[in-house]
Amino acid sequence: MRSAIIGVGSLGIITGALISRAGEDCTLIIRNESNLQALNTKGAIITGLYEATIPVKAVKPQDATGIFDVIILLTKQ
Repeated sequence: MRSAIIGVGSLGIITGALISRAGEDCTLIIRNESNLQALNTKGAIITGLYEATIPVKAVKPQDATGIFDVIILLTKQ
């Protein structure tokens, strides 16, 4: 299944990282260039009760191509 996450804040990063860790194709769609580069270079770094660094794929909105089976929109309250 191919999924995309729009709204790549803390919750979006964790959700995308865990989907990716499960072996699914997940794309994080993000506008901020420095955060995009950090995610693609360093991966998603999760700290707390569960600690992990998980490789993720992040792209700018204009670079998100193809068909997604699921699109998850995450926003603040």
